[in-house]
Amino acid sequence: MSFRHHPDGLIYINELCLPLLFFQQQEPGYVLPEGATGREYVPNIRHILFDGSSQWADAMPWPEGDGYLAKKAQYQTTFETANTPAPDPQPQYIGLYNELLSPDGLSVFLFVRSLSDQNLPIANAYGDFVSALTTPSPSLPALQSCISNLFAALQGFNQTFSQSQITTMRSLLDRNGFQAISFPLSN
Repeated sequence: MSFRHHPDGLIYINELCLPLLFFQQQEPGYVLPEGATGREYVPNIRHILFDGSSQWADAMPWPEGDGYLAKKAQYQTTFETANTPAPDPQPQYIGLYNELLSPDGLSVFLFVRSLSDQNLPIANAYGDFVSALTTPSPSLPALQSCISNLFAALQGFNQTFSQSQITTMRSLLDRNGFQAISFPLSN
């Protein structure tokens, strides 16, 4: 095992490379002796300090260095955890979008789409809904408004939805946090 403090601000513990600032957060007491710009420590073999133009031996053994080497796995885990980006939260609309593409959801919205061919208010509301849903990051209130507007347009249209379509849409909306939006009841 080896510990190296490179002059470019990196600490190497064997193959593990850590920024000096991160290492000093883990080991606040670690500093190079005055005048040194780097260090190399290999237990029972060498402990060298250097300044770019010369090098000199330091204490052997180096108890702090042995401690740093013993904590390599801890540093690695902490560093990887600190530098692993958190997954993007899945916006609420993703679940709705995925379910609308499922066979049940698709069958209801294809039926709504067919109604939009016959009725301009439904066509406009349906177009707004599809546009909001396919925007890269739609706002939830905008999407809820589009769904409400679409359902309001469907309420005023004399078309019968089957009980299966009503159940499917209510279930789909409820599962995805859209409980306040009521699916048209006209059967």
